[in-house]
Amino acid sequence: MPIVCLLDTGVSPKIFDYVKTNDPFNFFDLNETIPHGTSVGGIIIFGEDLLEKRKKLTPKTNLVSIKIDDKSIPDDRIMIEEAIYYAVKKYKNQTSIFNLSYNYTDIPEEQRAEMMKRIDFFFKRKCYFS
Repeated sequence: MPIVCLLDTGVSPKIFDYVKTNDPFNFFDLNETIPHGTSVGGIIIFGEDLLEKRKKLTPKTNLVSIKIDDKSIPDDRIMIEEAIYYAVKKYKNQTSIFNLSYNYTDIPEEQRAEMMKRIDFFFKRKCYFS
């Protein structure tokens, strides 16, 4: 099965069987305080089976889950950028599909624009190939 790397709020035990782990950056949101990562991960794994509420769910992919949202960290923008760089460098040979799900509305526009420029620069320079 193909592998998809999900950068989101983590995943709950509901989908552990389909998560490829053994990664120190990976950890599960056991409290599932923000269930967005589990919802997105479930859709990635089961696709239309889940969306159409079929009785039998057949996995279509395996998932690498990297948690990027931690409200206990005052400036989690740094963690987001580091997670993106880390994920691409670590998993570039296993997958070319990376899904970043994050709500940037809590970051001021000027800071958000600067962060996006740094991320764009990273990809344009192909820094992840080194």
